[in-house]
Amino acid sequence: MCENIFKNNEEKKRREDFTRLFVKLVANQHTYRAVNTGAKTGRDINAVSR
Repeated sequence: MCENIFKNNEEKKRREDFTRLFVKLVANQHTYRAVNTGAKTGRDINAVSR
């Protein structure tokens, strides 16, 4: 019984970590898109990404 609860907690933690990574990835994509848009309007890409 206790072992089962522990297993579920591990699984939950793994899922939370994955969600956090996924959110980070999506956020990075938005940043990347914003940088590309900035490049099209003539701003410096390196200044935006740093």
